[in-house]
Amino acid sequence: MSDTKAKIVEALDALPEDRQREVLDFVESLRSREDANAEEREPDPEENPLLDFIGGVEHGSLAQDIDEALYEEEL
Repeated sequence: MSDTKAKIVEALDALPEDRQREVLDFVESLRSREDANAEEREPDPEENPLLDFIGGVEHGSLAQDIDEALYEEEL
């Protein structure tokens, strides 16, 4: 066990149980924030193969003038 962990355990042992629960709540909130930060990391194409296709079309705006093409009335 690292020196830091040993000091934490020693400090926890000195606290009453209700305070130990508060410490546990705090530790769980820290872990929750770490998990949230992990979700914000750069997307990995290994985890999501669709990421390989992003930017695959360099045509510009594919929907440019789409209204005219869809709704043009024949005269």
